[in-house]
Amino acid sequence: MPVLIRAAVVGATLGVTLELFRAFGVPATEDGDDGLAFLGVILGIFILAQLLGWAAKVPWWPLVGALAPFAMFALMALPIAFDDWIPDNGVTDVLTLGLPVFTGYFLIAWLFAPGANAARAIALCAIIIACFAAEPVAGVLHDRERLGKLRAVDFPLVAPEIPGFQLDGLEEVYLPDTLSLEYHPDDPADQRWIEVRVAPAKSGTPKAVCAHPEPNWAWKSVEPCREAAPGVWTTRLENGYTVVYALHAGALVEVGGFHVKVEELVAVLPAFRPIAPERLVPLGRSL
Repeated sequence: MPVLIRAAVVGATLGVTLELFRAFGVPATEDGDDGLAFLGVILGIFILAQLLGWAAKVPWWPLVGALAPFAMFALMALPIAFDDWIPDNGVTDVLTLGLPVFTGYFLIAWLFAPGANAARAIALCAIIIACFAAEPVAGVLHDRERLGKLRAVDFPLVAPEIPGFQLDGLEEVYLPDTLSLEYHPDDPADQRWIEVRVAPAKSGTPKAVCAHPEPNWAWKSVEPCREAAPGVWTTRLENGYTVVYALHAGALVEVGGFHVKVEELVAVLPAFRPIAPERLVPLGRSL
């Protein structure tokens, strides 16, 4: 049997084995440590690559078996980087595990197979460059997509400047229907954090939205909605999340958080200012 066919059989066996582990779960150790069990699977890849390479008489099988897992892990970076664009179903899941495992072993075996090595070296260099470039390229594509969503909103892009807090998070999942931002304190010892959401004014009046908080993580309101200031309505959820609602510049704004007083949240409302979508784009990377 030709060398490359033997290498393909070994690679396919490794890929199918990993897919079976993913399908049926990695068994936990006796103390319930899933991480340790997963480490055992990783070590098992090295051992299985050696055994199968020896059984298939792959040239330089000890070296191929030692290097192939590293190539597999590197190739996994490609589908992981572009995971958001890969449909979530059983068939395409193979792109994130089975195919990189198969390809990684096959490429390393091909590199050490008899014959001219120039083309192989060029191909290997191209793959290495692609693996390293995958994450930056995906980041640029994500930024462009995020910018498009921010520009597509049908309400004013506004956000507050909160003294003592840094705007450091954008929850992209709510775009373009809602702008959802996170603020964390400059002082690491400060346990407070604040969320800001901006939605179209047609979403409802502050009083109406206060009666049915959205999103509310399925928590119930434990305090009846009340008017904390003219046009500003507030409530507190059973998980301790306090929130205020108001209208600002043609948008419905929501300011909430844990370990914060209603007065502190109301004080944020006058601080809302227009914000450029370009400033918000990088914030989505942190979530």
